[in-house]
Amino acid sequence: MLERLVPSTFPFERVAFVCHQHFLPSVVGLFGFLASRDAVPIIWALGKGYSTVQGVMQDLSALGVKVCEGTCAGKPGHYAEWQSHEASRFWENVLRAMHDGHQRKRIVVIDEGGGLTRSIPNQLRSMACAVEQTRSGVCGRPLVPTIAVATCRAKRLLETPAIVEAILGRIRDEVAGYNGARIGVIGTGALGGALAKAFVAEGLPVAIHDAHRFGDGLGECEKHDSVASLLRNADLVIGCSGTDVLSLEDLPAHEVTLISASSADTEFRTLLRSCEWQRISSNSGRHDTLRRGRCTVLNGGFPFNFDGRTEREPPEHMALTRALMAAGVVQALSAGLPDAGRSPAYIDLESAVQREVALRWTEEFGLVNPRTIAALWPREADG
Repeated sequence: MLERLVPSTFPFERVAFVCHQHFLPSVVGLFGFLASRDAVPIIWALGKGYSTVQGVMQDLSALGVKVCEGTCAGKPGHYAEWQSHEASRFWENVLRAMHDGHQRKRIVVIDEGGGLTRSIPNQLRSMACAVEQTRSGVCGRPLVPTIAVATCRAKRLLETPAIVEAILGRIRDEVAGYNGARIGVIGTGALGGALAKAFVAEGLPVAIHDAHRFGDGLGECEKHDSVASLLRNADLVIGCSGTDVLSLEDLPAHEVTLISASSADTEFRTLLRSCEWQRISSNSGRHDTLRRGRCTVLNGGFPFNFDGRTEREPPEHMALTRALMAAGVVQALSAGLPDAGRSPAYIDLESAVQREVALRWTEEFGLVNPRTIAALWPREADG
């Protein structure tokens, strides 16, 4: 699918791709697309330690990607600092390689979470642009022009169902007492709202809290004006806010299980740092279950769809995300070098490109009716 988007002669020469991605099986297709150009670019890639699936690093190395394995901080709640340290060291290696003969005219940062873009060295910013995959990477002012694939309509509408099913599937398989649980959902954006609707469809009582909104179509959910209030009325709580929402004082007196559907360990960071946790080895994933008093945090506080063993989202669904990122790369390179006289900005992925990617994805995999795609993206519509 990716090869059909861009001619093999697209000018990738003198381009360096510097990437921070989850090393999952489906990402190999994106790197294969970059590496298969007639003018072969230089590609460096740093993994995320909490999600890497065995064998993917070897597959990337076989494509000629210069791979660096990401690791995890030892203490719960400290991934952000560890990631920042890793990103800085990674950039040092990239700079050293560029000085040793791998000179490039352009740098494209392919990021997932913004950690790599936020740590780009000053001397490289004038030749760099970025393509960002997740919403946590489009917060604050960008240091370089950034194609915001994270916020594009195609990703929001067409990727979300696969993430929901991956999280729900693991909850059904592994969370004892799920069928009789009172569910709490913190954050009712695209993912949180879809999860809440899915729980309601399964006949479970659902409480919701969102600091900024209550999503459309959630009238059957019980609304709470604070996290603490929600926790008092839930046994199984899924954090989808993308922010650090919980403290020790918010925990209820009864048993409660916490699951993150956010980025890294962001959702429960303050709570995880605030006390010592008993670690219980997990039989179903890389990360320990954390336990303190009556509170259990599954998957070490990392997103529940990342177990470090497999990619839970079907490859045909993730093909859409990889194609949108490839389209973002092409848009970034087509835009030319950053204008030194203008402040960097987030740039929407072009609506016509989203439509074309979605139609080709539908044509290849048949997961959505093409008429639905055409209705979502009238040719004259904006992104």
